[in-house]
Amino acid sequence: YSFFFKLVIAILSILNLKGKYSYEFFFSQNQSLDNMININRQIKDDYGLCKSDIIFSFTDEDKEKYKTFIEYLIGKKGILFQNDKISDFETKKILTGLHPSCTTSIGHNESEGPVDKNLKLIGYKNIFVCGSSIFKNNGFTNPTWTIMALSNRLSSFLSKND
Repeated sequence: YSFFFKLVIAILSILNLKGKYSYEFFFSQNQSLDNMININRQIKDDYGLCKSDIIFSFTDEDKEKYKTFIEYLIGKKGILFQNDKISDFETKKILTGLHPSCTTSIGHNESEGPVDKNLKLIGYKNIFVCGSSIFKNNGFTNPTWTIMALSNRLSSFLSKND
């Protein structure tokens, strides 16, 4: 990545293309009981389904991890390029994606994650979880195909064990 990034910067400099650039970084954050999705029974969509309220925040530990990583890549001594203009990391500069993930990750037992290999909530008889929340870490691509494959696998498992 370092070579490719430096090559792009060199080409932009040669072409004298100036302006603002955007950088995207993908992070997994620590699990937190403060982050959750609640069903809002007061507001319904056009199909009569209850809306979801996403309650989401970053811990100080997460913010420090992000700041350290960004400084390492593009800070004053960055490995991709050096930038003296990066100021202190600010929460308002964090943009969340559309795929909150990693909150109910798969594990062999409850200490590793609350969901087993069959996507069943450990310790419960008939509750299953399927979505990006079961991932251990975030990837850098859209998770829709993986979620669809897991949903297909779960539906097969449930139909066989009905």
